[in-house]
Amino acid sequence: MIYSLIATVLPGLFRVLLIWFLALAYTDELAAPLIATLLLASSLMMFSSTGLGLIYIQLLQGMNRPSASTLTLKTNALNTLFSVIGVSASVIFLSASFSDLLLITLALSCWQLERHAWIGQRQFRSLAVAEVSLLLVASSAPFVVAPQQALLVISGIIFIVTALMLGWRLYGTRGGNSENTSTLHVARRGLFVGSANFLSGGFIMLLPALLATHVSANTILVIGLIVTIVGTLFILPRSYFNIFIGLVSRQAKRLRLRRSLMKMINRRLQIVVAGMFVPGIIACLFYLLASGIEIDLNRVVLVVIITTVMSIGQLYLLESNLVVYLGKEHITFWVSAVTFGVMLITTHLVANADLTDSLKLNLIFIMLGILYLIRWGFFVTLVKPYYRESNR
Repeated sequence: MIYSLIATVLPGLFRVLLIWFLALAYTDELAAPLIATLLLASSLMMFSSTGLGLIYIQLLQGMNRPSASTLTLKTNALNTLFSVIGVSASVIFLSASFSDLLLITLALSCWQLERHAWIGQRQFRSLAVAEVSLLLVASSAPFVVAPQQALLVISGIIFIVTALMLGWRLYGTRGGNSENTSTLHVARRGLFVGSANFLSGGFIMLLPALLATHVSANTILVIGLIVTIVGTLFILPRSYFNIFIGLVSRQAKRLRLRRSLMKMINRRLQIVVAGMFVPGIIACLFYLLASGIEIDLNRVVLVVIITTVMSIGQLYLLESNLVVYLGKEHITFWVSAVTFGVMLITTHLVANADLTDSLKLNLIFIMLGILYLIRWGFFVTLVKPYYRESNR
């Protein structure tokens, strides 16, 4: 249990430390584009590898388990294809270097895919050791290399650790059969799930790249730092909800949700989220100070707004998962797509308006919070007919 929790937290901690060290090691003008590229790659990773990783776990847990080496080859090939597609689309609309973005996206995607493979085999202890090694080595790179080589060196370290993890896993893997799992099936399901994850949670990490040419380097640095630390802190409510996933999914399969149980889960989630609100604000402000950022009233207001919006996004964890468990995942996909599209339009309009950087960011996140509230209400309305007073 403890190693599972450590393995869950470490990827977020790795991003927090890496971005913090980039901010400390380089000037604002040098660190801002690196941080924007790193966060953009993290959002593209959700598209390219998250879906494939989940499909990998499902196939390994099936009755007719395919060969691990064959499945690994297929998923990594598809991961490379999806990464190239995502990066190519990004550089058309955003000011990013194709080579740098592709390199770091491929590195993060391969690492994420390998993490899912280890999770599928329940090798949490070994995974935690590998992630700690990656965290200690890669996050220290900004202090020993020039900014022009930072992403290259970080990507190289991630590739090396991932290759060692892959070799060790395949060496120790036994079993599986020669059944040929359809590559088209894996690609289709991986693309759908990955796209849904990207549309649902990729916008915030995409934001620094969207604003790169519209606000100052210092503002890009600030927004990158804030969304990184807040996103990592709010892993806790999702991890806590995982305790109830089995129970919730079983009830959803029967299309009968016990009202008292759902209220209890929601109430506990709300307590966890509310309990994190003030500590989350304090952690954000401390993270900014530790990164050499001056704190003024505008920065405090921005931190409060972003923490509030992220809190709202955690309050409908139960309902959003219930929609998927009830077999309506296509609805979640289209709701996320509409939200993503509205936020892209909003960001474009606000970024080109004659406003201060602080006001631009405040307006963007207030709009995101409003959309989160609308989504919450929609999902509650969607699952409410399945509630029952008892489970008999």
